[in-house]
Amino acid sequence: MEKTTILLFACFVVVAFSCQSAMREEKAGQEQRQQLPRLLRVKVDGKFGYIDETGKIVIKPQFESAEDFSEGLAAVEVDDMVGFIDTSGNIVVKPQFDSADAFREGRAVVWLDGSAGYVDTTGEFIVEPFLDWAEDFSEGLARIKIDSLKGYIDKEGKIVIYHPFNQMCDFSEGLAPVEKDNQWGYIDKAGRFVVEPQYYEAQSFSDGLAAVNVGNKWGYIDKKGSLVIKAQFDTACPFSEGRAPVEIAANWGHIDRTGKMVTEVKFFTVDVFSEGLAAVGVSDEAGWRFGYVDRNGKMVIEPCFKECGKFSEGLAGVWDGSKVGFIDKSGLLVIDFRFDQVNLFHNGVAWVKVGYKYGYIDKTGKYIWKPTK
Repeated sequence: MEKTTILLFACFVVVAFSCQSAMREEKAGQEQRQQLPRLLRVKVDGKFGYIDETGKIVIKPQFESAEDFSEGLAAVEVDDMVGFIDTSGNIVVKPQFDSADAFREGRAVVWLDGSAGYVDTTGEFIVEPFLDWAEDFSEGLARIKIDSLKGYIDKEGKIVIYHPFNQMCDFSEGLAPVEKDNQWGYIDKAGRFVVEPQYYEAQSFSDGLAAVNVGNKWGYIDKKGSLVIKAQFDTACPFSEGRAPVEIAANWGHIDRTGKMVTEVKFFTVDVFSEGLAAVGVSDEAGWRFGYVDRNGKMVIEPCFKECGKFSEGLAGVWDGSKVGFIDKSGLLVIDFRFDQVNLFHNGVAWVKVGYKYGYIDKTGKYIWKPTK
């Protein structure tokens, strides 16, 4: 069971992936699925099942392994084979795969005998398992590899883009970074280069801008390929909430979409913004500590924690060096330091780990499911 820890770390420069649906039928499907009950995975006596957000068991623990629900379906293991159940616990795709990923945009990657394919929500194969490599759908397209062929397929399984790319990334805001002949550029969904390969490295678009490496310095381009923020940073990260983390001479800060520095470059690490706040780290004779700045770069929660997480639903996980608790946006500790690991709050519930056991709490810190293993 893989969950988000409360560790804060600097933005390493890798190509950032974004998964956003651009298909009308998928948006309609997502709106419908948002009305489905949210179920939470639990483990009792070695078997997995699901509870609702009140802690009531709605699908009894019976599966050898299980994954979180996505788009109304969850992958479960029965007799060493993987299939999918719905939120009522009914098997809608019979267990027949060695492994399966979560549904994204109505399609799921499945693996059988070392090869990958895609199924729809009824279990029908969109692509039979013969691919060497397959990724989730993003904006209606998915990356695949067959022998030496790399490209993108549409949701009907048709290869719609093929080029001899060395590397390629998911589509984000209509464009995808790809590497050709050791240089990065951007293609549209027809496979046409809208920004010719010319960069040493490139990231995905977010907030209309993308970070690119020009002559060992990072700057930002717009979707026409114009360099709108000068290449001047040693490291640059994607924008979130109109701000992006950047590094100059081993110090970090934030810029806005004009390139103006809004958080002074003086921290040994910074996080992206979430709900108007971003964690930042300071280091001095007393050691390293974390606090939070607002979108203007003002320190609003003084550095006093050993590690910090992102804010979600008004709360953020923080570590005192021994245990994890939660603070509100004023910096007040509202849930005591008593967990070993936590996840973000979603719909008023957060996953927590105590020792080797896992449970769920509400926003008052009360268990809706006491930790089990």
